[in-house]
Amino acid sequence: MKLYPTAGSQRTEEFYYRNGKPVFVFLEANGAGKENHDQNATGDKYYFADGKLIAATAADGKSIDVNSAEAKKDEREVAERISSFSSFGEIISGKSSGSTREKGSI
Repeated sequence: MKLYPTAGSQRTEEFYYRNGKPVFVFLEANGAGKENHDQNATGDKYYFADGKLIAATAADGKSIDVNSAEAKKDEREVAERISSFSSFGEIISGKSSGSTREKGSI
């Protein structure tokens, strides 16, 4: 699922799910205006397993220590954002009666 920014922002957020759980989040500072995948896009990347952050890469390509205070803060912020889509996760995992499948879902 890709979220486009509100007025005044260029930041996009992409959330990828498997079985209703997040596995990858991509935050692109200048993603507005791009409707399809851009293989050259740069942004922060967060990888999850069982709801826990297991790896992260900053927009500059450097690894982020997932045990650092900054990574823990980022993990909480991303988790809060993901939790706002909990019903969406149920839809794509088949746990809901809806059959909608959004772009970007796994």
